[in-house]
Amino acid sequence: MMWLGNSKIEIIDGDRGVNYPKKNEFSDDGYCVFLNTKNVLAKGFNFDVVMFITKQKDSLLRKGRLERNDLVLTTRGTVGNIAIYDEKVAYEHIRINSGMVVLRPDLRYFISEYIFYLFQTEYMQKKFCEISSGSAQPQLPIRSLNIIKIPVPDLKTQKQVVVQLEKEQKAVEATRNLITLFEQKIKERIAKVWGEKTI
Repeated sequence: MMWLGNSKIEIIDGDRGVNYPKKNEFSDDGYCVFLNTKNVLAKGFNFDVVMFITKQKDSLLRKGRLERNDLVLTTRGTVGNIAIYDEKVAYEHIRINSGMVVLRPDLRYFISEYIFYLFQTEYMQKKFCEISSGSAQPQLPIRSLNIIKIPVPDLKTQKQVVVQLEKEQKAVEATRNLITLFEQKIKERIAKVWGEKTI
C-alpha cells in the first residue's frame, strides 16, 4: 500500500482563474470539449450532451487539459465518479471543469485501466466518503486525496487484474443482454396470448 500522493499518479486541478469559461462562451459544437458533471458517470464517460469551447478560449486556459491515458475523477457534488480518456474516446481536445481533477499515471508504474477499476471499488468509494468535506455539496480536496492509501502491484499483476475484470464485465453484459431479450420475448408472448383471448 502507498499514499496516493507518493505514488506515480499526478493529481492535476483544472484552471479556475479569470479565463474560466462563462456560460455564454459554451456552444453545442466547437474545438474543445469542456466536461460537465453529466459527462463523467460512475463507470466512465457519457457524451450524450456535450459542451464545447473555442480554440482561442482553450489556448487561454493553463491546467486541466486531458492527455491520452489520463483519468478524470469528480471531486464536487457527486464525488468519486471516474472515466478514462483512452483511444475509445473520439474527441481529441478535452478539458475538465472546476468540479474534477485529472489523474495522470506514470505509465512505467501504472496501467490506466487498473486505476480506473481500482477507483470504482468499495474500498476507494468508502475512502472518498470519509474524506469528503461539506454537507450541502460534498467536495474532495486534493490534499485529502493525497493521503488515501492504494495498492500498487507490479505492472504484470495490474494487467492480470484488468484482463480478469474485463472478462467478467463482458460476461455480465452478455447476461444482461440475454435477460433483456427474454423479457422482450415474454412481453411478446403475453401480448399474443391476450390477443388470442379477445378473438
